[in-house]
Amino acid sequence: MREHEKVIASALLLLLLVAWFVFLVHEDPRFAGSPLGGLFGVLGLLVMLVAYLYPAVKRVAGLRRAVSKTMSLGTFLELHVFAGILGPLLGLVHSGHKFESPTGIALTAVMLGVVFSGFAGRYLFGVVSADVREKKAMLAALEQEYHHLSLEVAGSAGRGGLLARVSGVSEAIADVEYALATDERARRLFARWLAVHIALSLALLALLGLHVFSSFYYGVRWLGG
Repeated sequence: MREHEKVIASALLLLLLVAWFVFLVHEDPRFAGSPLGGLFGVLGLLVMLVAYLYPAVKRVAGLRRAVSKTMSLGTFLELHVFAGILGPLLGLVHSGHKFESPTGIALTAVMLGVVFSGFAGRYLFGVVSADVREKKAMLAALEQEYHHLSLEVAGSAGRGGLLARVSGVSEAIADVEYALATDERARRLFARWLAVHIALSLALLALLGLHVFSSFYYGVRWLGG
């Protein structure tokens, strides 16, 4: 993701956090059922469903082939990130900060969990991956230097200075290998994070379905009554 896109995504995430904390000073129990509140709810639902396009395109080969001619997988990922933040933001506005029912509380908690786990994992994993690539390149360069110095030592009579350089390069290699092992452990940890993020996303989808069904069901009963 380009730098200006990271800034926009970070700003949306901060706005989402502020919107959630507003419940401490504001609550409108009737807003969710009003026409404007309902509009925010529908828009939020549609935008959140857009976020599910990326995992579908990524994992369904036929769908990936069908859309690859018009949009790359990377573009779908960026759409996933933005929709995954904007949708819950619209959902929070729709709620009017009324978190009373168990479904509403669970939906809000899981929704925020999906957003923050996705955002943190997306960028932290990117940072760690870039660091791993940098360290592997550094390690390869150091190993090549160590090999050349070893050859020089073998064919040189004055080995004192060369041996000191070999020792220094050897220590640098050990340091980079240790740092690389630490980064690899972090990458394995992020693999577990991805499983948690997917589980929360599936739970969110189920709760959204339950929320839409109950809203429609009780709304129709209210109109019929």
